[in-house]
Amino acid sequence: MTETEPVVYCRNCRAVVENTYCSVCGQATAVERITFRRIWNDFVEQITDLERGFPHTIRDLALRPGHMVREYLLGKRRPYLKPLQFYLVMLALFFVVSEGLKVDPMEAGRKLQEQISNLNSTERQQKLREKINQTMSANTKVVFSILVITQALALRLLYRRRGFHLAEWLAVSLFITGFHYLFSLSTPLSARWLGYDGRFWAVNAFVSLATWGYTTWAVVQFFDRRGKREFVTAALVYPLSMLILVVLSGFVGGVVGVLAKMGYLQWL
Repeated sequence: MTETEPVVYCRNCRAVVENTYCSVCGQATAVERITFRRIWNDFVEQITDLERGFPHTIRDLALRPGHMVREYLLGKRRPYLKPLQFYLVMLALFFVVSEGLKVDPMEAGRKLQEQISNLNSTERQQKLREKINQTMSANTKVVFSILVITQALALRLLYRRRGFHLAEWLAVSLFITGFHYLFSLSTPLSARWLGYDGRFWAVNAFVSLATWGYTTWAVVQFFDRRGKREFVTAALVYPLSMLILVVLSGFVGGVVGVLAKMGYLQWL
């Protein structure tokens, strides 16, 4: 009479395991104790494994962004990072580089605003503008992340009859906008080594065009359709998202200005 083999349960989902991996959640049966070496090995695996995780996500977004995002929406999700997870990783990367180079990501916007602002503005208006700039600098991650929402809105407006709802467009936007941070790295890099002269603005104008081109390519590839109309519609996504951002910013700025004139923002 043979002895009955002990039943092995998955330590993650408690399902019965018969092989080296759980058939329900995919976790390995053998789970090592956490050590510094284990932490390091997991880290190296995460950044070098081209078949899943961050490297696989960044590679596919670089080579086949539209196809990759559509596959994710249709259910192929295991090889990729989740949209929000990928976006936060890229956002963190951008700010780590900016902090390392000691460059304020909002400085370029402030200098551009100074160049085009009304020279006849009153002292109070200038103080209000400075206070708004300080608030934006203190919340740069939130300000940058608004672009995710405006791009999702632009996609929804332009492709409202394609069968995708706003939450799905938000996932698309998180992937595309997250990849945009690779282009945006030019801002702290050029500011650090070029300063805010004409070369800086030329570099960033080129990068803006590249970002626009990437977005257009990704959206065209997402629907996998050819034709002038499809291209034009896809090309409108990026400028429309920026237009929505400008309108929202203008609206908020206008409300703040009115409240300041009425005396409701004395603390400014």
